[in-house]
Amino acid sequence: MNKFGKKFSLLLTLTLLVLISATPLIQTNAIDSSTDDVVEMGQKIPLTNDQIKAKWPNLPTAKQLYENEGGLVIDLRYCGKQVSSMNEALPDPNSPTVIDVTSTIVNCTTTVADYLNGGLRVNSPQIWLQYNSSIWIQVPLKYLTTSTNIDSNGTS
Repeated sequence: MNKFGKKFSLLLTLTLLVLISATPLIQTNAIDSSTDDVVEMGQKIPLTNDQIKAKWPNLPTAKQLYENEGGLVIDLRYCGKQVSSMNEALPDPNSPTVIDVTSTIVNCTTTVADYLNGGLRVNSPQIWLQYNSSIWIQVPLKYLTTSTNIDSNGTS
């Protein structure tokens, strides 16, 4: 193969690698063309307790979710703590905090990737309920599904 053929093959290979690696970004950032707002992945719009009560008046309590349903539970005594030994079932609550998980406990709407249908799910609600002083429970999406969307101001 001559010098030109080698350069062309290398250029073609590099182009294919760039296209393949950029494909998830292209798919993730695809938004509905009917929206006028610029939507960013992970964008969070805070929700107040009044907005939550108005939009979802029949949410289960934290106790009901914790005792009957399960779901995503964050116990601040252990989550994000440094593990001292692999033999321990839970980290020592007095060990240093390695990851600040409290920043994930935010009542908001957020923009997330829609892996099932492609594109983005805009204004997807994320609601946390406090069970006790250290345990927070995320409300499952089945309780947050509504027929109306929440706009960028947190209203329907």
